[in-house]
Amino acid sequence: MLQDAASQSAPDQDVEAQRTELLENANALESVSGPVGHGGHRLSAQQRLWAQYFVLTGGNSYKAAVLADYASPSTSAHKCLVNASVMAEVRRLCVSNVQSFLPIAIRTLVDVCCDVTADARARVQAASALLDRGGLKPKSDGPAVQVNVQVNGASAQAAIAEVWERKRSREERREALDAQIGSAYESGRIRHVGKLSGIGDDMPDISGVTIDAEPAAPAPAAGTPRGGAERQGPVPGHVSIPPPSSEHSPSTPESLFDD
Repeated sequence: MLQDAASQSAPDQDVEAQRTELLENANALESVSGPVGHGGHRLSAQQRLWAQYFVLTGGNSYKAAVLADYASPSTSAHKCLVNASVMAEVRRLCVSNVQSFLPIAIRTLVDVCCDVTADARARVQAASALLDRGGLKPKSDGPAVQVNVQVNGASAQAAIAEVWERKRSREERREALDAQIGSAYESGRIRHVGKLSGIGDDMPDISGVTIDAEPAAPAPAAGTPRGGAERQGPVPGHVSIPPPSSEHSPSTPESLFDD
């Protein structure tokens, strides 16, 4: 019987030791203290204890129920988890903990950053963390596509495969178009670059690309007046502007472009 009594008292002593250690650490860090939050007045003393231990144990509901002296830890832990008032108290305690830990964490980072005897890598990491807290952290690119994986994994894989296939198709079309434009530029066959619609939102705007069947005539040499005898015919793509006359008055520039 002495052995049975000793075996029963050992778990109780372990629970009491864990309870004491958690509360001492919490009080030292000024956490889980302060006035009861909204709805906390409706909680029993045991429920408030469970909420405190739930936060202090890192979200272990069963262990929190044991530390709060519930007769049936499993059932009581489930009831606390589905109790809106209890979970509201848990959220309040989490916010309180963060507010209590934040000055300590920042002070520690500042100490490490300013300690010239500390490891250089640790100082750089501390400085980076302080800059992140100050709002200087660069914004990360969001996901290109959001997939709802709650319905079924196969649909998520199909959606991802479709995204990659569209990306590959756009890249192929872009490469083919770039090659065509580059070839036309090299041969001097491009006369006008406008907008090309219907290829894709991220494709270049080149709709009115006009490529001559034959290379354009070379430009006149320096010093040769436009319309001189050296030019035998109109240059493709060149707009001829007639001199002012009674039919083409300078006061009506629109008439210069009449066909």
